[in-house]
Amino acid sequence: MMKSGEMIPDEIIIEVLAKRLRQVDCLINGWVIDGFPSTTSQIQFLKDMNMSPSLVFVLDAPDHTVYERLEHRRFDPV
Repeated sequence: MMKSGEMIPDEIIIEVLAKRLRQVDCLINGWVIDGFPSTTSQIQFLKDMNMSPSLVFVLDAPDHTVYERLEHRRFDPV
């Protein structure tokens, strides 16, 4: 899915994330998630798991800065 540029369904994301967050190191040390939750079903998943972040970072940058950073991530798959 990722190679074709498709979005990964929430069910798959949630299943993988739930498995990872239940591992001992996450339970002991905590966790950092980038870009999650981004949908209402992902938010509901965290609520159902009785999980909430203790700290949230929101990075604010001007649009032109974001575009410049993304431009450097482009690549030619050929």
